[in-house]
Amino acid sequence: MLSESFKTLKLADTVIGVLSRNMKQTILFAILVLFLHKIDAQVISQFDFDDPAFDEKIATIGPNAISSGSLANARATGNGTPQGCAAGVNPFGSGGCFTAAGCPQNINMVVPNTGNIFNVPSPTMTIDYRRATREIDGWFWLKDQLAFGVRFSKLTARYAYDNGAGGCVPQIEFAAFPPAWNWPVNGGWIWGGTAPVNGEMPLDNVWRTVSFTYDQTSGVASMSINNPAHTEYSNGVAGRAFCGWTNANMGMGPNMDNGGSGANSTQSFLDNARYGNVATLPVVLEYFRGDQNGLGVDLTWKTRSEQQNMGFILYRSTDADHWVEMGRVDGQITSEEDQAYHYRDETPFRGLNFYRLVQVDMNGATAGFPAVNVNVEYEGSNLLAISPVPATAGLLQLTFDSEVEGADLAVEIFNLSGQPHLSEKFQLHSGINQLDLDISLLSDGLYLAKVSNGKSTQTKLFTVLGNR
Repeated sequence: MLSESFKTLKLADTVIGVLSRNMKQTILFAILVLFLHKIDAQVISQFDFDDPAFDEKIATIGPNAISSGSLANARATGNGTPQGCAAGVNPFGSGGCFTAAGCPQNINMVVPNTGNIFNVPSPTMTIDYRRATREIDGWFWLKDQLAFGVRFSKLTARYAYDNGAGGCVPQIEFAAFPPAWNWPVNGGWIWGGTAPVNGEMPLDNVWRTVSFTYDQTSGVASMSINNPAHTEYSNGVAGRAFCGWTNANMGMGPNMDNGGSGANSTQSFLDNARYGNVATLPVVLEYFRGDQNGLGVDLTWKTRSEQQNMGFILYRSTDADHWVEMGRVDGQITSEEDQAYHYRDETPFRGLNFYRLVQVDMNGATAGFPAVNVNVEYEGSNLLAISPVPATAGLLQLTFDSEVEGADLAVEIFNLSGQPHLSEKFQLHSGINQLDLDISLLSDGLYLAKVSNGKSTQTKLFTVLGNR
């Protein structure tokens, strides 16, 4: 979602800040910003890596780098430009290298913080990056409390803001989770022979423009990716400037060698690096929260303005890392009025349930908001309900509460004379389960549903009407 001009950097997604409060039902309130907005920024440092002498240290705007890795240089095949930045590799037998595939070096550029030019209250940066192999940990920028790059194979940012008492809040770290990168562990599409999971950046050698911004006006921090178009949000406190600046220099590409050796380290994999200070970031704040209501969880959120908003996708997780889509809710496309939304999770797990809200633009761009969690508590382990009553559409739904993850449940249907008509087995998750049973072959009349989980057996009477 980034424009070519850094001065008119556009994030055609939404922005969020989150304020959480743990209450009886583990209600977490979130401040959501759903507004098509524009970030104006003052460019402080820019490296396009297009120097005719292939010197990666030459800046387009701002001070030149004072040092870099001994083998790093500007190489051909940059992202839309003649060149990009490569790390370089020592071949076997040279430079003290005794690895057959060669010994990669990191880019390790150091840009002087002359006059503390990098110490801005609202830093924003963008860079073109392509990932060829599994670079697990490496940073595009690293200075004081600021770090933006790849950590545990995910696009990650670290930052801190003023705590209002003369210090900094503990460093915050958050990762981007584009829905298109949340593949199952087994199966799914494959990039470069490896299936990325849980938000891992794909190993497809494709150039992507990525960015990080912290805006002190709203207290919102965001990371954006252009492929797929996605923005991820975290928050601080409105009006608090970025914190922890010292006179230390800025590091670019520390610990980055493109994750391997040979061609992976000799090809360019960074390009068009820009660092600046955010001037303005208009926001509209609302909320996202979860409440246990009976046996289910009600998820509610409100927007105050919407621009080109197709709708929302809701995800659930038990560990805040492996996410499963639950459902979708249409948006208003464009609205300048408050809009309230609701989605009910009828089958939460026992204990902690994490929920994420992802907003989808009309152009397919997505914006993911920080998770809220609800601790679901209730007593009992039994057959709770049969519906509909009477059963009229050839389908019977049983609601069963299981205390055990992976428990087996046997369901048998008898007529009032004790004659069996059908049986089926289900595997349950811990919590509320809704089980669909095909009864289209049953004649109209009264039946008994016998349900057994190995520890107890229960029966319920139900009526079939309108089958035959």
